Amino acid sequence: MWLVTSRKGPRTETNYTVGTSALLIAAANRNRKSITIQNQGGETVFLGNAGVTNSGSDIGFALFTGTSFTDNASDDPWYAVSASTNNVLHVIEVT
Repeated sequence: MWLVTSRKGPRTETNYTVGTSALLIAAANRNRKSITIQNQGGETVFLGNAGVTNSGSDIGFALFTGTSFTDNASDDPWYAVSASTNNVLHVIEVT
């Protein structure tokens, strides 16, 4: 984990290894100004709430290999899940 100060505020960077069970990658944070999530793994990762799945009615927002997603509005928690194991997400949170 790194802590770097940006123009908006402190920035925390963390890598997570995502598998087939929903994993909390960012807790709820009322001080969050933005969060960027980058899929550095080899498979699609699905983002959502605690009940996110990789298929079915609770399937999350698809984050394809090599792509990023930035949320500048929500202070809610983020969870991630994949159809396989060992998919790396890089998360940058600015508070």
